[in-house]
Amino acid sequence: MTTASAAPISPRLHADLSGSARHDVHVAVMPEVVRVLCGLAGYGAALLYAGVGSTALLAWSGIPTLRMSVVVFSLIWAVALALWATAVLRSSRRSWPTFAKILVPVAVTVTLGATLKSAMFAPLGERSLDITALCAVALGLIILACRGYLQRRPTTSSADVGRSDAPAGRLLLGLAAASVLVAAVATPGLAASTAGEFAVPHSEHGQNLQPVLPEPGHHH
Repeated sequence: MTTASAAPISPRLHADLSGSARHDVHVAVMPEVVRVLCGLAGYGAALLYAGVGSTALLAWSGIPTLRMSVVVFSLIWAVALALWATAVLRSSRRSWPTFAKILVPVAVTVTLGATLKSAMFAPLGERSLDITALCAVALGLIILACRGYLQRRPTTSSADVGRSDAPAGRLLLGLAAASVLVAAVATPGLAASTAGEFAVPHSEHGQNLQPVLPEPGHHH
């Protein structure tokens, strides 16, 4: 009796199969990491717009109606960003597509235009560069970049990532890198806001410190 033996896999076919497996891992991991980056950038931008509102309320001088308009817009937009970021992180489906497609570009354009106007076209003695607003613009651009990437990729659910052969270490590394990137942009922006000026350094926690309100006109 003769027994059939399995044909050996050629080295080239084995290399093709290995390359395909690595590609599948990349396809499974990257959309999930980009989706989390998009949500974290939304949270960071929400904090920064809240900082812009606090600065406008406490430190800006000028027309009261304009100042309060900036405060109201910043706070409403901060809440909207936080809600949208929560929806993005809760589901792999494209959440609130109109929000990211229309409202985020509009907010980025308006914020950048107002910041450049204050820094370049205001009277010489009143020019200032709002770092908080610039960091908010940077996170808005990250959101738009993530949206553009995810639009070119098929929707991938968290369950699909779990069923794939993607190593958990690679996924965790990507999520950690996304967190560090958002923190690197949001932290200096918050520190430059009026709320950041009131923050107590870690070495001074527990001491009875009275914050001093900035003089109006510090920011424009």
